[in-house]
Amino acid sequence: MPAEQMTDPAPAPLLSRFATRRQFLQAASAAALAPAVLSATGCDLFAKQAASKAGPTTHIFVSRPDLKPPLITTTATGPAVASGLIFITANGPLIVDNHGSPVWYQPAPAGKSVSDLKVQQYLGQPVLTWWEGSVIAPPGFGRGEHVIMDTQYREVRRIQAGNSQQADLHELVLTPQGTALLTAFQPVAADLSAQGGSAKGMVFDCLVQEIDLTSGRVILEWHCRDHVATAESYSPAPKAGTTTYDYFHVNSIEVGPDGNLLLSARNTWTLYKLQRQTGAVIWRLGGKQTDFRLGSGVTFSWQHDARWRPDGSLTLFDDAAAPEEERQSRGLQLVVDESAKTVTLKQQFVHSTGDLLATSQGNMQRLDNGHFLIGWGALPYFSEFTPAGEMIFDGKLATNQSYRAFRFPWTGKPTTTPTVVGRRAGSGSLQVFASWNGATDVAQWEVHAGASAATLTRVAAAARSGFETTISVPSSSPFVAAHALDGAGSVLGISPTIQV
Repeated sequence: MPAEQMTDPAPAPLLSRFATRRQFLQAASAAALAPAVLSATGCDLFAKQAASKAGPTTHIFVSRPDLKPPLITTTATGPAVASGLIFITANGPLIVDNHGSPVWYQPAPAGKSVSDLKVQQYLGQPVLTWWEGSVIAPPGFGRGEHVIMDTQYREVRRIQAGNSQQADLHELVLTPQGTALLTAFQPVAADLSAQGGSAKGMVFDCLVQEIDLTSGRVILEWHCRDHVATAESYSPAPKAGTTTYDYFHVNSIEVGPDGNLLLSARNTWTLYKLQRQTGAVIWRLGGKQTDFRLGSGVTFSWQHDARWRPDGSLTLFDDAAAPEEERQSRGLQLVVDESAKTVTLKQQFVHSTGDLLATSQGNMQRLDNGHFLIGWGALPYFSEFTPAGEMIFDGKLATNQSYRAFRFPWTGKPTTTPTVVGRRAGSGSLQVFASWNGATDVAQWEVHAGASAATLTRVAAAARSGFETTISVPSSSPFVAAHALDGAGSVLGISPTIQV
């Protein structure tokens, strides 16, 4: 393991990366949060059941039995948690609120996986984007396409890679210029004898493409094999010639303030700044050939999701596994001086349990209020932190993992109608179950009932309570419909009338 490069001018013994980082982690643990309290929510019963091994791990909705998103427990403490909804993937794209209650869920097509659900801008409008396809594991990349869906949950288009490639799961960036940046993995022949592998070996050439969304034309294609040698990798070359060597493993693309590109490559432990027009490597940060002096606590390994921030800092998710390099993963905020070629640690973010070590995936998002949201990748957690590193919110999925986790403002207005189911008890009383998948503005439900479908009148009302609201109705009328109302009492949608 290379020793940590120190930027402090005062003479000091050179500490190993392990020891230096451990000092930072111990300091963070000393300031860890006290145990947080489970949010008071209509989903608390489900949350407690999920904590039991014998309990369910997915929601069961009377009105939508086809939707079975995972149960999610949430904790919150400290300053106010940021506004917005949470975007993850769990056998399908899933939006949840701060209580972990689903807002919108779409199960993945049979035999397909989904990844990287987030909000972006397309043609000047907010849209949902995600990747859909087949995951090749190991080593962990995708062959598929990216989906764009509007605020009414209508599919707008699908984005494919060009030049006979298939889009990888790791990244899609929609640019203001009407282009899309994405990744792809292509196996090519390579002599790996210098790395102890086969002279007739195979490697994955990681591609970055920029696609013009009007014409579908590839206007940029960058190949890691043209710029990065296999000797930069920390992943050992396979001995057998039948195994393709994943020496680079690109996992994020970022457009910098100067228009150039920032790539994260997991298996070289390096961030690469690329000249956008030529593809030339301007500098390397981290890894075996770093162009920067790295200060205490900066060195990272097996990292994901490198991003420039408005204040000029750079953030990333430091997995530190697999194989294990440290005792826990962390989010990093770094100060990068491109002129002096130095990097110093501004802040690190570690989970309050002190023992989360993600073997893959993960991300770190800066929120509009200056907080940070971290998705813990292969581990079923997502957490919010203040700029000082205090964890104030935590969510945990009962099943599944999510490649990334995000928080965004989102207003969904589905073209579908609300769904309603009625069930009569033995006493003749009626329970109505109402839901509207994806509708974000519903504040209240009204139940209308009558002797016929043409004679319905309002008989009950209840505040929205999670994805599905249960309403007790003091009526023996055989026909029922549910009305969804916003906070001002305006009707947003009406379910079909059903007979119970």
